[in-house]
Amino acid sequence: MLPPFATTTDAETYGYQVSDALLARASARIRSYLKSAHQPLIIPSPPDALIELTCRIAERLQGTHESVASGIVQDTQGPFSQSFGMDAWRGLSGLTLEEKQVLRGLFPPIPHTILTNPYPDGMNKC
Repeated sequence: MLPPFATTTDAETYGYQVSDALLARASARIRSYLKSAHQPLIIPSPPDALIELTCRIAERLQGTHESVASGIVQDTQGPFSQSFGMDAWRGLSGLTLEEKQVLRGLFPPIPHTILTNPYPDGMNKC
């Protein structure tokens, strides 16, 4: 198992109260995203934004309402009704749209096409 991107000390620095287990789960979700984006899974010195994002995801996992965790999107009890957004519901098994956006900013997509001849007319202008 790879080490988490953040420690409980890092989390406390950013004002989060989360466990090592939650930081490991958050890091696993981030690594899953990085793997699908063909990015490195081991980052020797993670940037501060990645450390903070790991702590934020861990806190989100900690505070997940049990209704959402069981797959419920809308819950009604008496005169009160509560709806959960699809992004929050999908975030249970992965990352929310905002978290993915932050990761795309930290690790831009690798281009699939590499231009080998910058001169489309075939002329070498060296």
